[in-house]
Amino acid sequence: MGRRKGKSSQKKIVASKKAVIPKSFKCPFCNNDEAVDCTMDWKRRVGELKCRFCGAEYQMAIHYLHEPIDVYSEWIDDCEQANAEGGGGAAYADDGDDYDAPRGASASASAKAAAADEDDDGEDL
Repeated sequence: MGRRKGKSSQKKIVASKKAVIPKSFKCPFCNNDEAVDCTMDWKRRVGELKCRFCGAEYQMAIHYLHEPIDVYSEWIDDCEQANAEGGGGAAYADDGDDYDAPRGASASASAKAAAADEDDDGEDL
């Protein structure tokens, strides 16, 4: 007759770790890793993404099955669609002159700056 195996010889059951879904992502505009934070507002049913460095933002309607990665993936898809439609350089105003407006400035700001340069040319008091 055989004897019972001791506790040390029995196989131990190891619980597998659950994969953690990230809540911070790489920004598609400034390319900083883990710069985009996702917040899920379940009462308003809105998922929000915001970059800590460049200030880029995105919002979308969510439901109970959405995760932060879904909101980020939708943002990337919308960026790719905008680039495919020709809206890739919308951050800078292109009105034919050599003046480049700062990021986020409107076209009227660049026109005002160009007009101010022209007004100063002939007047010395």
